[in-house]
Amino acid sequence: MIFLKKLICCLLVLLHFFVAAQSQETELQKKDAIDKIKTNLLKAKQLYTTNRIQGELVATEVYKSASKYSETVKEFIDAHNLLGLFNQYNDKITEAKKFYNDGLELAIKHNEKSLAEKIKTNIGNLLMHTGRYEECIQYSLTLIETLNDNLQAKANTLANIAICYAYLKNDNSAIFFQQNANKLFEQLKDKRGISTGYNLLGSSYVHLKQYDSANKYLYQSLQYKTEMKDTSGIINATLNIASNYYAQNKIEEAKSVYKNLEKIIVAYNSNIHLTSFYNNIANVYDKLKMFDSAIIYNKLSFKQVQKTQHLYLQANAALNLSKAYHKINNIDSALYYRIIGDKLTDSLNAIEKNKTLLELSTKYETEAKQLKINLLLKEDSIKKLQLNNQTVQLKNQQLSLAQQNFEIAEAQLKIADDSLLLIKKNKDITTQKLQTLKKEQEINNLSNEKKLNELALSKKNNLLIAISLLLLLLMLAGYLFYKQKKQQQENKMQQQLHIQQEKSMMAVLEAEEKERKRIAAELHDGIGQSMTAAWMNMQSALNSKENDEQKNIIFKNALTLIDESCKEIRVVSHNMMPNVLLQKGLVNAVKDFLTQINKQGLNINIEAEGLHKSIPPHVESVLYRVIQEAVNNVVKHANATELFITLYNDADGIDVMIEDNGVGFDKTKIKNNGIGLQNIKSRIEFLKGNVEWDTALYNGTVLSIHVPL
Repeated sequence: MIFLKKLICCLLVLLHFFVAAQSQETELQKKDAIDKIKTNLLKAKQLYTTNRIQGELVATEVYKSASKYSETVKEFIDAHNLLGLFNQYNDKITEAKKFYNDGLELAIKHNEKSLAEKIKTNIGNLLMHTGRYEECIQYSLTLIETLNDNLQAKANTLANIAICYAYLKNDNSAIFFQQNANKLFEQLKDKRGISTGYNLLGSSYVHLKQYDSANKYLYQSLQYKTEMKDTSGIINATLNIASNYYAQNKIEEAKSVYKNLEKIIVAYNSNIHLTSFYNNIANVYDKLKMFDSAIIYNKLSFKQVQKTQHLYLQANAALNLSKAYHKINNIDSALYYRIIGDKLTDSLNAIEKNKTLLELSTKYETEAKQLKINLLLKEDSIKKLQLNNQTVQLKNQQLSLAQQNFEIAEAQLKIADDSLLLIKKNKDITTQKLQTLKKEQEINNLSNEKKLNELALSKKNNLLIAISLLLLLLMLAGYLFYKQKKQQQENKMQQQLHIQQEKSMMAVLEAEEKERKRIAAELHDGIGQSMTAAWMNMQSALNSKENDEQKNIIFKNALTLIDESCKEIRVVSHNMMPNVLLQKGLVNAVKDFLTQINKQGLNINIEAEGLHKSIPPHVESVLYRVIQEAVNNVVKHANATELFITLYNDADGIDVMIEDNGVGFDKTKIKNNGIGLQNIKSRIEFLKGNVEWDTALYNGTVLSIHVPL
């Protein structure tokens, strides 16, 4: 029996140690799991710039694991932010928006201010990524006012604003905001932010045709991105370097850069990067007149952009493909993609019209979520208050018990120390006096210390006010300087525009004067001579003494001369202003003019669209004269067998394209571009339009005209 009791005791001891070991092992497992979550989060952030597919898998694992532990709330929120970024760059906009909103709600609930501001910055980036540039700028400017100490979020927000201005072709504003962002990135020693900023600065300087500055920033960006092994950044910088070559008309250099980049960008498989790459290399092949290759890459660009929700890029890709097909005379395909592009453009316009409704809806959703967050915060406050009340009650009970114990002890002490009462009272009186003196001294010391603190605080406030006023004055001076420079640039542009308009007006007047001289010469040399001959015949018949038969012959000759003069007058009148132009419009007038051309071996085709709408008479007249001049040039000089005339009228204005397969010409060898070409240019500039010739020797000629209405 004793042996059995000992055995049971041993088993109980062993069981105790086993349970303790199991508990310790569970704590170690939990610690290892938390450490793994933190390590994987850092790994996912690193993979974001090098391998986004693998990075998204790691971030998803962090998201699942971090939700299990209260110690990894920050990592759980940060995983929301990372998955929002991964989904955003995979064009899963709905999923990205959900991760951002859920992460922001958690950050506010757990009072993680820094993470909340980081997510808000990425929400602005999402607006920019989906092409809502004006909305992104407004959102970011409002957000930046709330970012007091978070320099990283402030720098990222400034960079978002700069990128939006770059997309809106406002390169000066883009450079201004990016330079301010880079100052913060340099202060933070954020190489990724600095290098991305250099890339945007380089791109903006390309658009401003400051190619040396662009080259400097782009190669600095590429160097940083290569050191960091940031594949996305390397692609962006290389694309912009190629664009810089293209802008300087160094087409072969641009082509070489694009071909070297092709394997990297295809392997990286980012929709937005592939779309930009295919579109840019298609432009290079178009410039090299390798139209078949241009069509191949334009098709790849159009296919790639359809995977995104970016309507602006979709419309642009469709219209580029239409132009490419038009250049190889594949009219059916050109028309097909033109219709797609126009529909996408109409969708963009519809989105703009519904912008106000969407903003109101977004505002309502935001307020509803904020209300929900406030309710959660209130619930937490109530629970904390209840817990504090319970703690206070417990402390009151402990205090009451201590008070009772103290009273018992005091009573016992009173009974034991009656004999020493007088001595103690004297001692107490002395002690109280000393304490009173000590308290008075402490009060005086505190009063002096308070005065010193108030004086120091006053000095600090005065210094802050002075610094604030100085900053305000500097900002005001900078703003006034910027406004003055902007006004000077606008005045200079107005003067140049006025001079150009005067030149165009003079050229038009000279052309009209030349036309009047030509008509006067025709009237004098042709009709005048015929009418003089007819008059002389009539005089001869009246003064002749010949018989009636001979007089009749003279009269018939005079009538023949008069008839020829009438016909010539009609021809001159028709050349001045055809009746068909006045009665049936521009297209029919051009067709009527083309039927009068008698040129063997020349096949003429004309295509018109949208010209059933009314056009101002002076626009019709000038366009008719310009087309007449261009066609006469083809007939006289081009030695062409095919002539294509295309007229389009849409919301932007009238587009005219005149293309032949003739011998072409070298524009650089024609003095002042030729009188006829100068007349065409002057007439179109008079209508505030623009005109371009695309030609080379033995390569045909394309004349493109655009007149805004």
